[in-house]
Amino acid sequence: MKQALSLAIDREAIVKELWRGRGIVPNGPVAKGDNHYDASLPPLAYNPAEAKERLKKAGYKNEEIFIETTVAYVAQDKAMAEAIAAMWKDIGVNVKVEVVEYSVRAQKNREKSFKGMWWSDPTSTLGDPDGMMWRLLSPAGRWTTGVMPLG
Repeated sequence: MKQALSLAIDREAIVKELWRGRGIVPNGPVAKGDNHYDASLPPLAYNPAEAKERLKKAGYKNEEIFIETTVAYVAQDKAMAEAIAAMWKDIGVNVKVEVVEYSVRAQKNREKSFKGMWWSDPTSTLGDPDGMMWRLLSPAGRWTTGVMPLG
């Protein structure tokens, strides 16, 4: 399911339209500029036909999927949430964008109570992705709750 959702995101269009070309399409979870970034990896793929097929293979049954976003917690967060939701709707996903206040986001973060996707900054303040990986992927991390950060 996560692969289908990822394949449905036209990151080049997001960079062009929302960032006016001032950005790069990511090629993985480690951000350019962080240690261990692998420039040899290709950009993350955009393939809506394959996304639809993977959605079908995953047994998706039109369950509602939520993107929880703030306004300006992360630059362009609401606009990106809306753009991604539109792309997911194009492949047949029943998606809903919900705007939450900063204090609610902080509470959901502490309690791991996000009900869907949410924005996270994958970069490391120290230039070392290990901190980001541990923060998000460790047994106590945010991705272990079954939701997927979009950032």
